[in-house]
Amino acid sequence: MHIIDQPRTGRAGTSTQGITLTPTPGDQDLFVAWRLGVWPNFYPDTKFPQGAGNPSLSPTDVPPALNQFFRQMTVNTGPSDRTVITAGVAALFAEIGPAVLLTHSASGILGWVTATLTPNVRAIYAYEPTDYAFPSNALPAPIGTGAAQITPKPLSPSDFQKLTKIPIRIQYSDHIPSTSSPYVRVQTWINRVAMGKLMVAAINKKGGNASILHLPDLGIHGNTHFSFADVNNVQIADILSRWLDQHGLDRY
Repeated sequence: MHIIDQPRTGRAGTSTQGITLTPTPGDQDLFVAWRLGVWPNFYPDTKFPQGAGNPSLSPTDVPPALNQFFRQMTVNTGPSDRTVITAGVAALFAEIGPAVLLTHSASGILGWVTATLTPNVRAIYAYEPTDYAFPSNALPAPIGTGAAQITPKPLSPSDFQKLTKIPIRIQYSDHIPSTSSPYVRVQTWINRVAMGKLMVAAINKKGGNASILHLPDLGIHGNTHFSFADVNNVQIADILSRWLDQHGLDRY
């Protein structure tokens, strides 16, 4: 298994281009966006390890797991360049050979693009991608308005066709309402799910093998945007393992 740090972030932070870093508090916003709860309260059924403490009282009373969770956030050390990132990941696949690509959140679009650059991406399992790709000659309308709007990302028709040649699974966790939400960050996820369904339909219409999984449909509740790191992570890993087995991908 290879854990990828995207160029210009994390352990791959060396950059030939500079960037200005502006301190921006975002913990309360991301608490909602990543569906741990509505600040400062966790969802009652959350699978995030809570521990003792109350994040609303003071910085020193933040539950230890949440404290460490927020410390994992990292900034870009250079401009985020999709071409640079996907070329880097494609180069890794050229080195290691055929493999399954797991993506999460904002790296979702990077996975779709990487699969168009190398035949060594044999499948994609996308955990809650934020962006969705479509052929440039058949783009759906944006979904939502304002800060919650989700816009389709265009690929050339020939590149999009490459996504129909590999198994693709998109997995969503819990606390994404089926209708609407008063919270912009949650409404964004409602719109993303809707766009994700359109992408899956577009792939399958062209003969592909794409599917969407909602964990609550399996009776699994309380997972956050980071289901693979929640307290039931073994259960989440088993879902991936079964999917790999069903598609003959275990050997990768």
